[in-house]
Amino acid sequence: MNENNRLYDLSVLPDDVFTYCGDKFFQLVLTLVGSDIVEILKIQSINSTQSFINTENALSIFQLNIPELSLIKERSCFKLSNGDFVTKIGIENGLKYLTSIIKLKQNEQQARMVGNTNIENRLYDLINRNPLLKSLFSWYDQQQQQEEDNGGKLTYEFIRLNIVGALPSLTTLYGIISDTNLKIIEGQFRFDELKHHSDLLNTKFGFVSEDCTGVVQKITYNERTNSFVGFSAPLTNGIPHVNHFQTDSFEQLKTWFSTVNKASLLNVHMFQPIPSNHLKSSSSFVLAVYGVNNQCTSIDILKRWSYIYDECYADAKYLSAMRLTSGFFANLTNIKLHENDDAFKINIPSHWTWFFLRSQQLFLFFQDATHVATKWRNRLLASTAHLVLGQQPITMQHLQNIIDNGYNKLDHGLVYTDLNPKDKQNYTSCEKIASEDVLNILKHNRDTQATYVYLRLLKRIIIAYVERSTNIKDRLHSAWTVVFTCRLWKLWIKHNIFTRSNSTKKDETKKSKDK
Repeated sequence: MNENNRLYDLSVLPDDVFTYCGDKFFQLVLTLVGSDIVEILKIQSINSTQSFINTENALSIFQLNIPELSLIKERSCFKLSNGDFVTKIGIENGLKYLTSIIKLKQNEQQARMVGNTNIENRLYDLINRNPLLKSLFSWYDQQQQQEEDNGGKLTYEFIRLNIVGALPSLTTLYGIISDTNLKIIEGQFRFDELKHHSDLLNTKFGFVSEDCTGVVQKITYNERTNSFVGFSAPLTNGIPHVNHFQTDSFEQLKTWFSTVNKASLLNVHMFQPIPSNHLKSSSSFVLAVYGVNNQCTSIDILKRWSYIYDECYADAKYLSAMRLTSGFFANLTNIKLHENDDAFKINIPSHWTWFFLRSQQLFLFFQDATHVATKWRNRLLASTAHLVLGQQPITMQHLQNIIDNGYNKLDHGLVYTDLNPKDKQNYTSCEKIASEDVLNILKHNRDTQATYVYLRLLKRIIIAYVERSTNIKDRLHSAWTVVFTCRLWKLWIKHNIFTRSNSTKKDETKKSKDK
């Protein structure tokens, strides 16, 4: 290993660091060397990694007498008695560190590319020197251009027959796959497979998620389980019946078609393991999948969660179940989950009047971070929503005006598809409409201040819940800023509604007296 590489931890830079620009680049610089250097780069429009590595000396600008630099000079330099400025050593060292670590990362990637090229060249040489391998690959390429399924099977059979005893037959492979029970049965919770999956990852903890998604309503026959799939699965204590729709009678099937609803939603339970120290990430696991309609209750969901918890040892109904379980302005009369022996306890300071959850909890609930951002965006783009803050509306039209009226695309980076309300999971749009460029345009227009505040909150949501580079302090600050702002906004809305309703009643009373 190069001696310079030992001095720097190159893992702090992601592999795609050379594509960073704008807010993403400045956030990286902020994390590595602080806000003063961010300001030095910003004022010179050094707004990308590529621009930075092509800059010989970012501090040379301090040698010029520029009025706009006075504030930055005061923070980053010492002023001598003769009026000259000397850059603080910490600023110089910070820029040296940033330059060195980025260039080392560049050298590392270039060396890796050269290594990959050498490996590819060796493979090509090996194939070209071996006529049998060359013929095999040529034949395989021809088969790939034909039908995919048959090509794959024929290729496997060709190799198996020519390497005697090395590979099992296709029939044996199908049997092995069938015996390993890799297929998911509708409504069956795969706790044994989950335990095996967790053991392989050497972890015992993870997050369980549950959500519904709309599906095309249709009935299919599963020959493996001899059951019909696509009906809405009946629930007992929130748990679906496994293989409920099994029959050899055509009349029974006919009755089901006429009396049982087809599933309009697919309910999916996922488990995301928390990786152990030796793993950077881990694959998620499908715990259960089954078709449902929209008729289950919050109590059904609570019982299902309790069942999952025991075995493992946002839809309005899901939100209601979360509120009941966590005691968030709601309580369960007969089910005291928080009194479970495994419930954890937090000593909440008595002066935390703003913290609404109780001190004992069995479950913790997390909204998927990406969905928080997309739902915030979708509320802005929805045609049925009428958002108001103060005397100004919060509207998509303000963003539409930015695209249509005189601004260059380089000024904001928006396109019409970013404002498409039908694309509800367009997270990239969230980042673009909440970019600093768009926010600056809205901020400097007196008529768009409400929309500016709304999108600034979206930016805070992204910083708090999505961006991986955000430190703990900034993450907490951004999250609670959104929470408190929304609480104040809600109180303002309630106050306005209450005041208007009271004034209306007084007016009606006055009119009746006048009569």
